[in-house]
Amino acid sequence: MADTMGGAMFLDPEVEAMVLAFFCLLSIILVSLLIWLIFICLKVDRTVHWAWSVVFIPLWVVDVFILWGTIYRMRHYDAAKNDELNQSTREEEAEEDENEETDGLLGARTTKNTKTQHLYNQYIPFIQCCLLLIFQVLIVLRLDGFLKMNIAVVFIPFYLYEIMNTIKNGKQGWSTRCFVVVQVTCVLLQLEYIKKDYSWFIVFIPFYFLGLFNFFKLYLLYKKFGGHLQGPEARQGRMLVMVCSVIYGVLAILFYTVLGLIARRLDGTSSIRLSVILIPVFIILSVLLCCTGCCFPCMLVASSLPMEDTEDNAQPLQPQQVVNANRRITE
Repeated sequence: MADTMGGAMFLDPEVEAMVLAFFCLLSIILVSLLIWLIFICLKVDRTVHWAWSVVFIPLWVVDVFILWGTIYRMRHYDAAKNDELNQSTREEEAEEDENEETDGLLGARTTKNTKTQHLYNQYIPFIQCCLLLIFQVLIVLRLDGFLKMNIAVVFIPFYLYEIMNTIKNGKQGWSTRCFVVVQVTCVLLQLEYIKKDYSWFIVFIPFYFLGLFNFFKLYLLYKKFGGHLQGPEARQGRMLVMVCSVIYGVLAILFYTVLGLIARRLDGTSSIRLSVILIPVFIILSVLLCCTGCCFPCMLVASSLPMEDTEDNAQPLQPQQVVNANRRITE
């Protein structure tokens, strides 16, 4: 396996250094998110009495890395290289649907990117990152009591972020974005206007529909490979969809279990600690951290090591001596 993974890609020192740096950065982000969730549990369970600005420090560490990445991408944006990537994407999409025509901002498939689209690709990620950072700062100031403004004003950067996301990505992922926007709006209405007239199980209804929608998409994908396509590619596609369905099912069970426990705690019908509720999240993040911080880098380094039976170090094979039939041990 190491021999197949090596060669053109993994034995290149530059590529290997970049991949190892990516794993290191991803591990730092996972550690920061894990510490941030632990701080939230300690604060909500009243184990500590820190200010929310202290609790959010690990998340702001992640924001620094993301902001640095978006600034670096904005300064080193190459329109020609982006044209090549988008051209290959357009060719694949044209094979699937040759006759589909859509609007300019919402999923256009043109033969060449315009200057406006290049500006969108270059600057919108930076604007989105700034909006999310402002959203987090407003939440912290509101929780610490420094801002007395309506909570709907705090959520304005989030809605601006979703508008920018729609301008940049068009119809790609629009269904998930709609569910998320509706869910955030329901939470906002429950917190500011409806108060506690409705159970949080009702407030989280958009998340239930999002789970069903994703499961339905997997089912349609499986039917597509099963009904219209034949051959080894169709079998591989069905197998891949089945594996994705199993993984999605496990993650969905864990997610909706955590969501249900959080809803019960918010309704006041359960006094279970938040640190206990988030145990599945801690386990998943720990497994991902183990993979990105240890397993994947070790596999990458092992794949780039020289094989023992190379031509220079290969030992001549000794001829095997055949034992005479009269001297063999028989029953």
